[in-house]
Parts: sequence; structure tokens; C-alpha cells
Amino acid sequence: MKTQQCVGKYVIYTLILLLPFVVFYWQVPFVSKYTIGNDYVAYDIQNQMDLQFSIKHGTFPLFVPGYAGGLSASGLTLGGMYHPFFYIAALLPGYWDGNALLWNTLLRLFSLGIAHLALFVLLRRLRLNTIFAFIISFITVYNLRMLDLFRYGASLENYIGYLLLCTSLVFYFLKPSRFIGPASIIASTYLLICGGHPQQMYLSFLGVAIVTLFIPFIIPKITEGTQVNHPSRLKYFMVTSSAILTGILLSAAYIVPFYYDFLMMNASRVGQGYQWSLSYSDSLSGLLNSFF
Repeated sequence: MKTQQCVGKYVIYTLILLLPFVVFYWQVPFVSKYTIGNDYVAYDIQNQMDLQFSIKHGTFPLFVPGYAGGLSASGLTLGGMYHPFFYIAALLPGYWDGNALLWNTLLRLFSLGIAHLALFVLLRRLRLNTIFAFIISFITVYNLRMLDLFRYGASLENYIGYLLLCTSLVFYFLKPSRFIGPASIIASTYLLICGGHPQQMYLSFLGVAIVTLFIPFIIPKITEGTQVNHPSRLKYFMVTSSAILTGILLSAAYIVPFYYDFLMMNASRVGQGYQWSLSYSDSLSGLLNSFF
């Protein structure tokens, strides 16, 4: 009986990992001739290849004609030079022969499956039944917001990092561990920051702050047998904050140059003040919907 349950569990896990190729059946790499298009093929892949070309020839991209006045790698942030996808994609066959977009799409589809699986396992750990856990985790990962982030390429990596970080924070609360829990929080924080899309990273950290604050108070209410007192809450906040700070420090190679080389002078580059940046802002209800 236990063997059958174990086999059934891993069959479900496998199906969840493969589900992105069903949801996005119309753009499965190397099978379909379609892709999302628009910004997806115009920015992040080109940024990535510019950076890869520089590294491949033993140089550092101090100037790239046509982009943000020629700013360096910190300006080409959509290329995600400090994200694992950047290096994995370049190692795959045919990257320089026209397959860069296809391999990046494949990696992003797999990452959606991994995020879905992590959330599904978490909800099962919270004692939701299989069907309900699948539905909740599915609509959390696959929604119109995700599709828009996919369209903008690198922002999907930040989205995946955000989901994995929130999942790691809850798992650590449910089962505190000396190494695996903090390490998963550190790694997820790094992925969230280095995804390549700073605006999505800012919004994600707002969500992370809310999740972290409420976990010690909400999770005990929905999980039987979990006793939490103030000292344990304090320890949880201290450990998770330290792990997130460590992940931020590990991302310094991306954050520091981005701030000094791009962010500080970006307003002068476009020749407009802060008020101009607010001219096309969403409504308050639209902002709340996007944040949710």
C-alpha cells in the first residue's frame, strides 16, 4: 500500500513538472513555430546574448550601442547575467546558432513547473487534499499576471524567485532546520533579486515582507499541532531576516553596479523628472489588483 502511494505521489509530481508544456502547448520549444512575441523577443534575449558575447571573448561590456546611451552590464539588466539561466542557456547546443530564444523558453517553462510543484507540496504539508492543493497552487502560478511577466521575459525569473522564497519561508516555519531551511531562503532571495527585472523585484519584496510578518500568526491557525509562542516567533523573524539579508549581500555584484551605473543617472538619461514617471500610473484599484 505504501509503495502504491509513493508511486502515485511521484506520478503527480512528474505531471506537475510537465504541466507547463500543456498550458503553453502553442509555444513548446522545438515543436511549435510560435512564441509570445512583442517584448519577449526584443529585449531580454538580445541583452543576454550581448553579455554572453562579451564574456565569451574575455571582455566586460562597458559599452553597448543603442541601449540606454550605451550603459554597461548593469544597464543590460534584462540579460540576467547573475541568474543561473544565463549560464545554463549558453551551454546548451545551438545557443549561438539561433536557438537562444528556444532554450530560454524551455528553461522558463521548467521553472514554472518547479514553482508549481513547490507550492503543491507546501499545501499538502498544510493538510489540504490533493485536488484542492493542486487547484490553489495552479491558479497561484498560472494566471494573467504571470503571462504578462512571461511576455516581458526576465520579469518571470523574479516572479519564480518570489514564489520560491514565500514557499521557503513557510516551510522553514513548519519545520525549522539548521541548514536546509535558511539555505533555501538565501538561494530564493538571490534568484528573486538577480532575475533581471528590478521593478518586479521591488514589488515582490513588498509581498515577501507581508508574508514573513503574517506566517507565525496565520499558519498555526490552519495547521493542527503547531504551537507557537513569542520566543519562537522572535527566532523565526531573526533567522529569516538574516537569511534574506545574506541573499541580498550575495547579490551585491548585481545590485551595486546597477545602482551606481544605471539607477543614479537614469533620470538624467531620459531628461525627465520623477513626476513624469507617474504620468501613466494605474488607478488605485488597478495597483491593488496587480499587487494581489
